[in-house]
Amino acid sequence: MKKQMIIAAIAALAMAVLGTLYEQSDRLHVLPNTRLTLKGTATLMAALLAAYGAWAGGGTPAWIICAGIAVCALADALLERVFFAGMACFAVGHALYIAAFLMMKRVQPLNIIVFAALMLITLAIMHNLRDKLSPALAYTLYGTIISAMAALSISQAPV
Repeated sequence: MKKQMIIAAIAALAMAVLGTLYEQSDRLHVLPNTRLTLKGTATLMAALLAAYGAWAGGGTPAWIICAGIAVCALADALLERVFFAGMACFAVGHALYIAAFLMMKRVQPLNIIVFAALMLITLAIMHNLRDKLSPALAYTLYGTIISAMAALSISQAPV
Protein backbone atom coordinates (compact mmCIF):
# COMPACT_ATOMS: atom_id res chain seq x y z
CA MET A 1 0.00 0.00 0.00
CA LYS A 2 2.84 2.40 0.83
CA LYS A 3 4.42 1.89 -2.61
CA GLN A 4 1.10 2.70 -4.30
CA MET A 5 0.73 5.90 -2.29
CA ILE A 6 4.26 7.00 -3.19
CA ILE A 7 3.64 6.37 -6.90
CA ALA A 8 0.32 8.24 -6.73
CA ALA A 9 1.97 11.16 -4.89
CA ILE A 10 4.78 11.38 -7.46
CA ALA A 11 2.28 11.34 -10.35
CA ALA A 12 0.12 13.99 -8.65
CA LEU A 13 3.16 16.18 -7.97
CA ALA A 14 4.41 15.83 -11.56
CA MET A 15 0.93 16.66 -12.85
CA ALA A 16 0.72 19.72 -10.58
CA VAL A 17 4.18 20.99 -11.56
CA LEU A 18 3.60 20.46 -15.29
CA GLY A 19 0.12 21.98 -15.09
CA THR A 20 1.43 25.01 -13.20
CA LEU A 21 4.24 25.50 -15.72
CA TYR A 22 1.66 25.31 -18.50
CA GLU A 23 -0.58 27.87 -16.77
CA GLN A 24 2.39 30.20 -16.22
CA SER A 25 3.93 29.62 -19.66
CA ASP A 26 2.85 32.98 -21.10
CA ARG A 27 4.37 34.85 -18.18
CA LEU A 28 7.53 32.72 -18.42
CA HIS A 29 7.76 33.33 -22.19
CA VAL A 30 7.76 29.61 -22.99
CA LEU A 31 7.78 28.66 -26.68
CA PRO A 32 4.35 27.59 -28.01
CA ASN A 33 5.37 23.99 -28.74
CA THR A 34 6.90 23.65 -25.27
CA ARG A 35 3.71 25.10 -23.79
CA LEU A 36 1.57 22.46 -25.52
CA THR A 37 4.01 19.74 -24.50
CA LEU A 38 3.61 20.82 -20.87
CA LYS A 39 -0.18 20.70 -21.21
CA GLY A 40 -0.27 17.26 -22.80
CA THR A 41 2.36 15.81 -20.48
CA ALA A 42 0.48 16.99 -17.40
CA THR A 43 -2.52 14.93 -18.52
CA LEU A 44 -0.26 12.06 -19.53
CA MET A 45 0.77 11.71 -15.87
CA ALA A 46 -2.78 10.52 -15.18
CA ALA A 47 -2.39 7.95 -17.98
CA LEU A 48 0.84 6.69 -16.43
CA LEU A 49 -0.89 6.36 -13.08
CA ALA A 50 -3.76 4.51 -14.77
CA ALA A 51 -1.22 2.22 -16.47
CA TYR A 52 0.27 1.41 -13.08
CA GLY A 53 -3.22 0.57 -11.78
CA ALA A 54 -3.95 -1.58 -14.82
CA TRP A 55 -0.61 -3.35 -14.50
CA ALA A 56 -1.31 -3.98 -10.80
CA GLY A 57 -4.42 -5.96 -11.69
CA GLY A 58 -7.07 -3.65 -13.11
CA GLY A 59 -7.77 -5.90 -16.07
CA THR A 60 -8.80 -5.03 -19.62
CA PRO A 61 -11.18 -2.18 -18.67
CA ALA A 62 -8.36 -0.47 -16.76
CA TRP A 63 -6.09 -0.68 -19.81
CA ILE A 64 -8.86 0.78 -21.97
CA ILE A 65 -9.31 3.66 -19.51
CA CYS A 66 -5.54 4.16 -19.57
CA ALA A 67 -5.66 4.38 -23.36
CA GLY A 68 -8.54 6.85 -23.13
CA ILE A 69 -6.56 9.10 -20.81
CA ALA A 70 -3.54 8.95 -23.13
CA VAL A 71 -5.72 9.90 -26.12
CA CYS A 72 -7.17 12.79 -24.08
CA ALA A 73 -3.62 13.96 -23.30
CA LEU A 74 -3.01 14.22 -27.03
CA ALA A 75 -6.36 16.00 -27.39
CA ASP A 76 -5.27 18.54 -24.77
CA ALA A 77 -2.29 19.47 -26.91
CA LEU A 78 -4.23 19.48 -30.19
CA LEU A 79 -7.14 21.55 -28.95
CA GLU A 80 -5.25 24.84 -28.94
CA ARG A 81 -3.83 24.42 -32.43
CA VAL A 82 -6.43 22.43 -34.37
CA PHE A 83 -9.67 22.71 -32.40
CA PHE A 84 -11.77 20.10 -34.24
CA ALA A 85 -8.90 17.59 -34.27
CA GLY A 86 -8.61 18.04 -30.50
CA MET A 87 -12.36 17.70 -30.13
CA ALA A 88 -12.35 14.51 -32.22
CA CYS A 89 -9.46 13.15 -30.17
CA PHE A 90 -11.35 13.86 -26.94
CA ALA A 91 -14.39 12.09 -28.42
CA VAL A 92 -12.25 8.99 -29.10
CA GLY A 93 -10.91 9.12 -25.53
CA HIS A 94 -14.42 9.35 -24.10
CA ALA A 95 -15.59 6.53 -26.39
CA LEU A 96 -12.82 4.40 -24.85
CA TYR A 97 -14.14 5.25 -21.38
CA ILE A 98 -17.63 4.22 -22.52
CA ALA A 99 -16.27 0.88 -23.76
CA ALA A 100 -14.51 0.28 -20.44
CA PHE A 101 -17.60 1.22 -18.41
CA LEU A 102 -19.74 -1.16 -20.47
CA MET A 103 -17.23 -3.95 -19.79
CA MET A 104 -17.33 -3.29 -16.04
CA LYS A 105 -21.06 -3.00 -15.49
CA ARG A 106 -24.27 -3.53 -17.43
CA VAL A 107 -26.45 -0.57 -18.32
CA GLN A 108 -28.88 0.22 -15.50
CA PRO A 109 -32.22 2.08 -15.74
CA LEU A 110 -30.63 5.03 -13.93
CA ASN A 111 -27.97 5.26 -16.67
CA ILE A 112 -30.71 5.57 -19.29
CA ILE A 113 -32.60 8.22 -17.30
CA VAL A 114 -29.45 10.29 -16.74
CA PHE A 115 -28.46 9.95 -20.40
CA ALA A 116 -31.90 11.12 -21.53
CA ALA A 117 -31.75 14.12 -19.19
CA LEU A 118 -28.25 15.05 -20.36
CA MET A 119 -29.30 14.74 -23.99
CA LEU A 120 -32.24 17.07 -23.38
CA ILE A 121 -29.80 19.59 -21.92
CA THR A 122 -27.40 19.08 -24.84
CA LEU A 123 -30.15 19.59 -27.39
CA ALA A 124 -31.46 22.68 -25.56
CA ILE A 125 -27.97 24.19 -25.52
CA MET A 126 -27.49 23.38 -29.20
CA HIS A 127 -30.83 25.01 -29.99
CA ASN A 128 -29.98 28.16 -28.01
CA LEU A 129 -26.50 28.43 -29.56
CA ARG A 130 -27.41 27.25 -33.05
CA ASP A 131 -26.13 30.48 -34.63
CA LYS A 132 -22.81 30.34 -32.75
CA LEU A 133 -21.80 26.68 -32.92
CA SER A 134 -20.81 25.38 -36.31
CA PRO A 135 -20.78 22.67 -37.47
CA ALA A 136 -23.71 21.84 -35.21
CA LEU A 137 -23.47 18.12 -35.93
CA ALA A 138 -19.92 17.92 -34.53
CA TYR A 139 -20.94 19.63 -31.28
CA THR A 140 -24.09 17.52 -30.99
CA LEU A 141 -22.15 14.27 -31.49
CA TYR A 142 -19.57 15.37 -28.94
CA GLY A 143 -22.35 16.23 -26.48
CA THR A 144 -23.88 12.80 -27.08
CA ILE A 145 -20.59 11.03 -26.34
CA ILE A 146 -19.98 13.09 -23.19
CA SER A 147 -23.57 12.47 -22.05
CA ALA A 148 -23.21 8.71 -22.54
CA MET A 149 -19.90 8.64 -20.69
CA ALA A 150 -21.27 10.67 -17.77
CA ALA A 151 -24.44 8.58 -17.57
CA LEU A 152 -22.47 5.32 -17.52
CA SER A 153 -19.95 6.62 -15.00
CA ILE A 154 -22.52 7.10 -12.25
CA SER A 155 -23.06 3.37 -11.80
CA GLN A 156 -19.38 2.45 -11.66
CA ALA A 157 -17.87 1.26 -8.40
CA PRO A 158 -15.48 3.67 -6.69
CA VAL A 159 -11.80 2.94 -7.13
